[in-house]
Amino acid sequence: MNQRTKAKPARGWVASHVRLLVAGDILTLLIAFGLRRVLTPDKLAFLTIANGEHPIKIKYTLVSLALLAIWVLLLGLFATRDSKYFEGGTTEYVRVIQASFTLFVLVALSAFFFALDLSRSYVLVVFPLGTVGLLMVRRLWRRYLLAQRRRGKSATPTLIVGEVASVNAVLTQLNNRPDAGLNVVAVAVYGSGASSAKLTHLDGAHTHFCETVDELLAVINSTGAGYIVLAEAPALSANDIRELNWQLDPVGHELIFVPKLLEVRGPRLHARPVLNLQLIHMDLPTYLGAGGAVKRMLDLGLAIFGIVVLSPLMLATALLIWLEDRGPVFFIQERIGINGSTFKIFKFRSMRIDAEKILAELAASTRDAGNEVLFKMKDDPRITRVGAFIRRHSIDELPQLFNVLVGNMSMVGPRPPLPREVEAYESHVHRRLLVKPGITGLWQVSGRSELTWEESVKLDLDYVENWSIITDLQILVRTVRVVLFGVGAY
Repeated sequence: MNQRTKAKPARGWVASHVRLLVAGDILTLLIAFGLRRVLTPDKLAFLTIANGEHPIKIKYTLVSLALLAIWVLLLGLFATRDSKYFEGGTTEYVRVIQASFTLFVLVALSAFFFALDLSRSYVLVVFPLGTVGLLMVRRLWRRYLLAQRRRGKSATPTLIVGEVASVNAVLTQLNNRPDAGLNVVAVAVYGSGASSAKLTHLDGAHTHFCETVDELLAVINSTGAGYIVLAEAPALSANDIRELNWQLDPVGHELIFVPKLLEVRGPRLHARPVLNLQLIHMDLPTYLGAGGAVKRMLDLGLAIFGIVVLSPLMLATALLIWLEDRGPVFFIQERIGINGSTFKIFKFRSMRIDAEKILAELAASTRDAGNEVLFKMKDDPRITRVGAFIRRHSIDELPQLFNVLVGNMSMVGPRPPLPREVEAYESHVHRRLLVKPGITGLWQVSGRSELTWEESVKLDLDYVENWSIITDLQILVRTVRVVLFGVGAY
């Protein structure tokens, strides 16, 4: 290797965001310590440390400032401000909790060994309020960062390296996720004969063709990429990757590896070192056992709660539907459930009574929504006035709580398909039938009617492959926003 990459100031946004995190941490903790003084004013202004006949007295103001400084320092030592954790996941929050708990332990041990008569208000007020406050502020900063990225800011220039098929696959994913913070400025097709490759069009990005690591290093230098994403590239050997890693500047660059199975992630993947090998274990997806039992308990609890709390809304909706055209209140339809079983789904009727009769005529017309399998129209003439409102805010879905109660459906899962849709499935799409369909799901919080068929299938399969209780809870929270604002519904 005859060259080394030069660090570029391509990730200046990271330093700016870290400063914001530090400022937010300090302000949050100042508020927590201030609330301690307001909620539980100390009878004594000094902390006394036993020292024979000459005890040491320290003002509680200084004690608070010292604890605040140590807390902020621990948040840094626990890497809570590492850029790898900015975008998502729970690692940042877990590390904040670990840093806070470490401070609590240090204070408790100090009080025990040095016989400190420390005010209990630190334990009762500062530590719980400070920790919760830090988590809330970190969440707000994360939302701010994602908003910045949607406006094209706070993103790292990125180079994608690999064979043409894998590069195209990664390009498609990153083009659809500007909030991921990877601004693709160039791609490098690697291997002999690379110049004959055909790439998906990418605005603003340059295509390079490399056959050696030296050529790839030259491309990295010329593009100023901070992230180098290594997609599948058979021509790039393990020795080549090691040499590349050695030549990259650790301050200005970071290697990101893309696994072959893009849809498998999270708890299903486990690293296991064996001698000089780093093995990645991929667990089979599981839908039963303890996790399945917890999911069923969650379904029952939420369904019963929803039916009780929302019963006035459901009664009012039923009355409005009947008053509009004196037709039936419910729309009952056969759907396909878990393992291909059939069941009757319940919804509030949002269309004219003769909606099914004119479906064939509308299906033959030019549509502005839906896809080749799912029929959708933005201005569907079959939808009633009441129906338009209840569909926009998903009120028409509320009777499905009874489907959840009897066990046909889950609160979260793939979209419940029609029999004719299942007949059109490709073989791999049948995996979405391995779990119960849901009232909401990834499709519900990721575009709903605006999704293509391929996007809808990918989201459902992604849910099936990576299901967890945490995922269900996250989707339920996101569903609230979608329902309130009617995002993607018509």
